[in-house]
Amino acid sequence: MLQIHHDAPSGVPRLDSDAYRLTARDAYLLAALKPAADVDGRKLMALRHQRQLAPADRRAQLEPEQLELAELAHRTGEPVSVLRRLPASDRQQWLARQRQQDAARGRAEMLELRQRIADTINPAHGR
Repeated sequence: MLQIHHDAPSGVPRLDSDAYRLTARDAYLLAALKPAADVDGRKLMALRHQRQLAPADRRAQLEPEQLELAELAHRTGEPVSVLRRLPASDRQQWLARQRQQDAARGRAEMLELRQRIADTINPAHGR
């Protein structure tokens, strides 16, 4: 998103500002170039550590219920608005079942991959 800084004479942020470093970083990325060290985030972290910049804004921590709803929505594909209407105990049971099913599926896929690797390394082994 383009942001024009009306307080700057040309609409461009000051060279020593956070906004300028972020704009320069985005320009590097849009040009498919690796950002320079002074604009890729390391400089910002160093300046924050030296207390020359204010601490970074942190996202608010989600409540356990919100995390549970988000995980269940991700695992089932159901909208959070639908899941929110279910009793908490039903959601917890459903989430536990989904976790078990996903873990079992993951184990089966891992074993299948191991077998395919073994068959590739030693074709006679699989037969």
